[in-house]
Amino acid sequence: MQRRLALVFGLLVTSMVAGCVSEENTPGSPPVTPAAAEEAEARAAEPLPEPPTIEAIPVSWSGRLETGIRVCELQTPSCHTVRPMREDQERTIEGEAGNVLGGQVNFTWQASSPLMAELRAVILADRPDCDDCDQVVLGFAIGPSPLQVSLEGMERPLEDDEVIRMYVRAPYAQFHPPLYLQADLSQDFAVEGQVEIERPNRE
Repeated sequence: MQRRLALVFGLLVTSMVAGCVSEENTPGSPPVTPAAAEEAEARAAEPLPEPPTIEAIPVSWSGRLETGIRVCELQTPSCHTVRPMREDQERTIEGEAGNVLGGQVNFTWQASSPLMAELRAVILADRPDCDDCDQVVLGFAIGPSPLQVSLEGMERPLEDDEVIRMYVRAPYAQFHPPLYLQADLSQDFAVEGQVEIERPNRE
């Protein structure tokens, strides 16, 4: 009987000693060195990167279309223009490698002629210095005043040399395909709205 009691007592003591072993001394767990602890503290003290800034860019200007004719080919960028171009017929917003999130722009006018009762408004991502580069249409609408254009977000960020360009023209009247004719009459118009761009934080 005494031998049994001694054996049970020995097993209990062994279990208690094993339970008191610290995690640092557990086999398979390397000890935490002072250098590793300092490195972990330094990483925790590093500031988190600044989140991108969402910028709502207001759009507001008044312009005027001048009487003229523009003839283009549907499958090529070749066009022949017989009309004056004014600087206030379109506007650009610098892209600066941002993400276009969306927006809304309203075009309004009082038709100077029944031919100008409807206009065509276009908003796109464009490279002004590249005639052969693809353009990404962000918003498009044809109709009477007030004409609302809703912008869609892009699947990729804008490049540094891309801008957001918006303009208004008379609707196309196609003739003798594959050619189309665009004829403008003198027409005043106004534009109001905003474009939302997510700007990366480069600091």
